[in-house]
Amino acid sequence: MKTQRYGERCCLAGVPQQMFFCRLRRKTWSRGIKSEKTGISERIASRNDSLIDGLCYIVMIFNWCCMKVYLDNCCYNRPFDNANDINVQNETAAKLFIQSLVRYGDILLVSSFVLYSEIMDNPSEYKRSSILRFVEDYAKEHVGHETTDYAQAIAAEIMQTGIKAADAAHVACAILANCDSFITTDKRLLKYKTDRIPLLNPVEFVQQWEVGK
Repeated sequence: MKTQRYGERCCLAGVPQQMFFCRLRRKTWSRGIKSEKTGISERIASRNDSLIDGLCYIVMIFNWCCMKVYLDNCCYNRPFDNANDINVQNETAAKLFIQSLVRYGDILLVSSFVLYSEIMDNPSEYKRSSILRFVEDYAKEHVGHETTDYAQAIAAEIMQTGIKAADAAHVACAILANCDSFITTDKRLLKYKTDRIPLLNPVEFVQQWEVGK
């Protein structure tokens, strides 16, 4: 599935797939018109229209049913931390399990311009390339720079509780994407509570996943 970008209209509409497939449908119809000389353009357009309608429905149902998660930068870096700490070991194992859920399509991964900025600032080439490769390969939705004003407004509210700007920006992007869970290993950030989205560490998320499946 192609990564879906959340622009200004997408965030407000809440169903970006519909707009994407409407554009695709118009292109398909145009191709049908150009094929009129063959005498079967209407049938081609009709079949393509039905196919696009069905595909649009399938994608929307998938996104409605599939849990969406947002992992912040410290969560992605957890497998590279000190493996002698038992908490780090447990969180690393849980984070890798979450990655497997993403790979097999059990949950939907969301990325953001905030996340990409922090990944690119990682001084370690190995860590940077490893994390970036996974996010680029498996993130199905992306909160882009077009949402900066909306993200800043939400982040400003979060920062009033004492949360750092970068952390607040991550949470804001997850809220804009309507994520079901925000996953982090930042203990201070985990103390922040909101009814907009649950904040969980990787172990807590896996425990809830096991109970709910």
